[in-house]
Amino acid sequence: MVVVPFPAPRAPASGNRAAAARLFDHLEPGERLLWADRPDPWSVVRDRGFMVPLWLGAIAVPLGTILALGTGGGPAYVAGLSLLVGAALIGMLAFGVWRRAGETVYGLTDRRILVLRDGAIPKLEATAADRIAWIDMVRQRDGSGAVSLTIIDGSQSGAELVLGGLADPQDVARRIAVAYSFQAPHLMQG
Repeated sequence: MVVVPFPAPRAPASGNRAAAARLFDHLEPGERLLWADRPDPWSVVRDRGFMVPLWLGAIAVPLGTILALGTGGGPAYVAGLSLLVGAALIGMLAFGVWRRAGETVYGLTDRRILVLRDGAIPKLEATAADRIAWIDMVRQRDGSGAVSLTIIDGSQSGAELVLGGLADPQDVARRIAVAYSFQAPHLMQG
């Protein structure tokens, strides 16, 4: 009797196993997943410039409540309602960015860079390695940040793909440079 073992779980060479599991159905035959991860949603919110508006919204809520409820009418009432509506809009926009980041999965294969947005209608954005013209990164004080890839194409010269909310953007940028034999000495320092 021959015992056929259950196949071992597919896993990337490094990265987040749960994120990798979301990408395996999107790989081409023979393609290997080298790295996969999810962005940190709060880092994406911060990087998109929502922190100052969120703080202003947090200040606007009590002020708007006092003006709207304490004055009984007139211009102060309208100003209070305006502050509350503005704070609600800021909060909803930031929540939308946060939620979309939480539904995103990044992957690096031996052929492509994959960005899967796993919402109600999943959308896969795949960028072939030979379309990458430049790799750069932005690092925040806490070490997190983003990797920015300049993509060349016959119709869109200089399009940009940003992998934001990364815990270690330099590590991801180095992985991309090494995987695709990309000359990026500015990423190899430090």
